Formats: sequence, C-alpha cells, structure tokens
Amino acid sequence: MLKKARKQPIAFAFSPGKSEEDSYLGMDHRKPAKMLGKDAKEQGEGNKHAFGTAVLDGKLLILTCEREMPSLAKRLKKYLGTQKVKVNVQVLDASGNLLEEDVEDLPDDPEMDADEADDETTATPAPGAAPEPAAAPGDNSQVPADRPAVTRMLVERLNALRPKIEATPASFAEKLVAAQNGIVDQIRKGDIEQAETNLARLEQTLSRVAAAQNGAASAEPAASAQWKKIVGQLQSDVPAALAGGVADPARLRAVWDFAQGKAAAGDFEAALRAADALIPLMAPLAAPAAPKVSTVAFQRSRIVWLDAKRKMKSELDKLAAAIAAQTADDEDKAEIALIAEEMLAEFDQFDERLEDLLDEITSAEEGPARVALRKRAHAVIGQYLQVLDSPFFRAVDDNPFTSVAVASTARQSLGTVQKTLA
Repeated sequence: MLKKARKQPIAFAFSPGKSEEDSYLGMDHRKPAKMLGKDAKEQGEGNKHAFGTAVLDGKLLILTCEREMPSLAKRLKKYLGTQKVKVNVQVLDASGNLLEEDVEDLPDDPEMDADEADDETTATPAPGAAPEPAAAPGDNSQVPADRPAVTRMLVERLNALRPKIEATPASFAEKLVAAQNGIVDQIRKGDIEQAETNLARLEQTLSRVAAAQNGAASAEPAASAQWKKIVGQLQSDVPAALAGGVADPARLRAVWDFAQGKAAAGDFEAALRAADALIPLMAPLAAPAAPKVSTVAFQRSRIVWLDAKRKMKSELDKLAAAIAAQTADDEDKAEIALIAEEMLAEFDQFDERLEDLLDEITSAEEGPARVALRKRAHAVIGQYLQVLDSPFFRAVDDNPFTSVAVASTARQSLGTVQKTLA
C-alpha cells in the first residue's frame, strides 16, 4: 500500500492500541477513507482513531485527515517502525494546514529505495486513478521540472472529487465523469497545464452544484415537516367548515385542492401559503360573538411570548456551553459541537408568526377581521405545541449536562397566550 501511495493518494485509518500489537492500521486504494475509519473504530481496540488519505513522498508519509487524533504522527511512526517500515510522518488537516509532524534524519532503507526506483520506471496506474504521465518523446518543453510533485497534487485533487461526483444528480454525473476522464487522459499525455485548467473548472462546477443542492436541501425539509404537522388538522377542519356554512365554499374548495396539489408535487412552500389563505375562508357565516378583550391584553401576551423566547434562547445557549465544557477532551468533540449547533437550530422553529399575529390583532377592529386573526394565532400555537412534543423538546429540560427550562417556559407562555385568545 505504501508503494501505491507514491503514485496516488490512498485511504488510511489508524487506531492505536494499548500496545503496538493491538494497534489497527488500514490502507486501501479503492475503499473510501470513511469506510476504513468505520473499520478502525469497530476493529481497533483503542478508543481513538483517525482517517483520511496518505501520500508517500520519499521518506515522508503525508496524512491529510478527515478525522484527527492527538499525537497521530508520533504514534503511527512508532507503529510503522515495529513493522520495519522507517518513514517520517506529517499530519495535515482537511484544508492542508500542518497539525503535527515527527521528522528526523532516517538511514537509507535499501528495500524502500529500491521500491521507489521501481515506481519511477515501471509505474502502472491504479484502476480509475490518474497515472504518473510521461512526456512525449523528444518534447519536454511544456513539462514542468517538478512534474512528479505537480502530478501528485493533481491526482490528489482529482481523486478527492470522486465522492462529490457520485453525490450529484444522475443528469449531471455522466458529464462530470466524462470531464474527469478527460483530465486523466491529459495527465497521461503530460499536458499538465490543460489538466490543471480543466480540473479547476470541474472543481468550480461541483462547488456550484453542491451549493444548489445544499440550498434546496435546507429549505425543503423544513417546509415539508411543517406541512405534515398541519395537513391532518386541515383535512378535518375544511370539511367541517364547509358543512357548517362559509361565505364562499367554492373558493374554499379551490384553495384546499390547490394546497393539496402543490404538496403532492413537492412544492411545500406553496402549499403552506395556500394553507394560510384557508384560515379566513373557513370563518362561519354567523360567527358567535367573541367576548370583547382589551387590546392591552393582546399587547401583554405578545410581550410574554417575546420574553419567553428570549429565555428559551438563553437557556439553550447555557446548555450548549455546558456540553462544550464537559466534552472538551472527548475524541468526538467535533461531532458533539455540530450536535450543539443543530440543537440551537431547533429553536428557529419558533419563528415570528405568533408575535406578528398578536401585533395585527392589537390593531385590528373588533369583528370578523379580529376573529380570523385569532383563529390563525391559535393554529400557529398548535404548530408550536407540536414542535414541543418532538423527541428533542421532550428531553431537553431533563438533559444530563445542566438544569434548564426550555420546553416548560414555552408551554407556560403559550398557555397564557391561548387564554387571552380564547
């Protein structure tokens, strides 16, 4: 595997054991690094592991890590020494920044040196990877003096694009694979400059595709989840409103059909907008007179809800800080930090709709307009209560890190607002 690592980056995973005999090292030129990392975690006897790609440059083994661990350079170099492999080790993060290294003057190793000489004269490209190109006979004018190093860099960048290409839609993937194969041919022919240009274009294209996919992925699930939370209630409310008598039943049916059609087509944003339009259309012809409520009560309810949201955010910040402090030495602290960020993102489901509606109610005249607004506010509170019934909010106040009052604060405040709206 180290011999192959001279020609192209190969995946590696390492998990040190209590003794060198118990350590786990996996290297493969076909499997992705994450798969080897999973093997290291499951098969290694230690509780820490790292994985990424490895390149051997002379006597220096350069590791570019997707997952890091402390003292990786020292521990891997020591382990390789027990396997009679004498190399220096340098560790980089995913962005190429130097994290650590264990480098010294090493004695010549006849076997390793012989392997390196064989590689330079009889290199055979690994399946699917760009080979070390040879210049056309008699024409070295456009080949850089440091061609092997430049080629290794191009190959590493090209191989890093494979998982990104595989993640693109099928309509894009075929063209991207063709572009990738064209770059491989250019490297084989020694056309380094053109390969570099085309590789940069391919990287830019993949970045744009990924950005578009991320934007769509971040918006659609939220709208889809919100639609799923309200559609069941609408399926009972709309027929009930039609049976009880509404001012414009034909329009109510049309808007309801439109909302369901948009949801079936996957356009949940449009379905939600139509759902908002349904609320005033479901008002009964002869609405019972609502008890007159002072606008001061609505203003106070709005303040109560805003204060509750501020307290909830403060409590979540407190919980995130406690998690970070108590897991500072954990090997999975990077993943835990992401979980903390996702936890704070849960709070974003409590958007500004309720305070906006309470503000509108305050300025609306007593009568049908205010009745419709109050009904909409009740519907939003119902959605918030469904959010509070999710596994996260059911467990957050009983977390093992610190005492907080997030869900309880929200429920108490929403209960107060509901009484005002009743």
